[in-house]
Order: sequence, then C-alpha cells, then structure tokens
Amino acid sequence: MYPGPVFEGWGTALAWFAHVTGGWPRAEREALADRLFGHDGLAFSIARYNIGGGNAPGIAPYLRVGADVPGDPESFDGMASPLAFAEHVVGDLRRLEPSAWVFWQAVETVSARGGAKGSNWGLIKADLSAGDDAAHVLHLTRKYWVMAQVSRYIAPGYALVRVDDPDTVGALSPDQQRLVLVHVNAGPALRRIVVPSGWHAQRVLTDATHGAACVAGLEAAPRSVVTLILTRRPVKDACAW
Repeated sequence: MYPGPVFEGWGTALAWFAHVTGGWPRAEREALADRLFGHDGLAFSIARYNIGGGNAPGIAPYLRVGADVPGDPESFDGMASPLAFAEHVVGDLRRLEPSAWVFWQAVETVSARGGAKGSNWGLIKADLSAGDDAAHVLHLTRKYWVMAQVSRYIAPGYALVRVDDPDTVGALSPDQQRLVLVHVNAGPALRRIVVPSGWHAQRVLTDATHGAACVAGLEAAPRSVVTLILTRRPVKDACAW
C-alpha cells in the first residue's frame, strides 16, 4: 500500500448563506456552525469566504434566494441526490487526489413551498427568507449524513491511497494504523465488501433509514454509502463519533 497525497481537510464556502445567517441570534449561529465545523457535526476545518461580486448597475437581480436552482423535488430523506453527491465526492478524491475538498453551498433555503417542487441543493436546509428574529429550524438532509461519512473519518493528515474498486476511495492515517474506505452502492443489489487481510473492520452506514450510524456487518446495502474503519488491532468503538 503506497500512500498518496496528504489530505488537508473538508470545508464549505460561506457565500450567500453566511450573509443571511450572520444576523441570526448568537445561539442559532453557533448551533449552525457546530453542525458544520464541530466535532459532533461534519468536522469541517476550512471556511472559504468570497469577497466582491454582485450585479452591474441597472441589471435586475436574477439569482433566487439562497441560490435555489430547480432540480429533483426537494426531499430531506430521499437517497437519489445523496447517492449522486457521494459518487461525485468519491470520484473527485479518486481522480483528482486533491489536498482539500470544499463544498460550494452547505446551507440552502427550504424551497418546496408555494406549489414549487423545490430542489436538493445544500446539506442543511433552513428558511433563509425568514427574518433574523424568527425561529430558525435546521433540517439535516440525507446528503448531510453522506458528507459525514467522509468528512468525519478521512481526517486532515490522512493520505489518499489507491483502491482498485471504482466506487471506493481510501485514506490512511499518518501512523498507518487506520485505513478508511468509503464505498458508494447506488445500485439495487447488496454488495459484500472484502476487507484486506491483517485489518479489523467497523462499519458506518447512511441509507434511507440510517444517518452515519455505526452498524454491524461488512456489506453495502442497496442505495447506501458505507464507511469502513479498519484498524491494525481490534479497537472498541473505532467508528463511534
């Protein structure tokens, strides 16, 4: 096993949503930040801030609130968009071997209202059109938990490693005692995952009924994302978070 580039971390751009949520009460701002950057959230370590931009004088506004772009009907628990997202992330890590991966718009507005079918942009949904003094409910989508499958376990300092399976990305800890494998099964059939010899495995699962949950077994259920935490020695609760 030959480690590749060292991975520096995960993050999000703050465009749009930070401008809106910056006026929320402090407790709500901190709750949102914890969902993205906290240990109990996605453990992001990078924040990208955009400066400048805007419409030229005389040009009517053309971006919808929260950059809400039409697409599949909005669903907090559906797996179609999360699986496509997972394939995108795994493909990026495999092909590009980046030093970091930054999400464009982690927080999006709730968009299925007024007869509109909405969209599935973002990891967290909130009503970004509500006033600063309104109650701001954070909806964690299934895509949020797919993000957790990679951002919680492929930590800064891990090195990407080559994996023969095209639906799997791997990363090795700096001490080479922990190997993380993230596998996307977007198909209708169960897949059995073969663990390399000499490793002990624990599984984290996101599917229609699980959100980055530690579960027994080594299979990848249909339409699911699985993270295997492999350790050289048996470690109790290696997948706990």
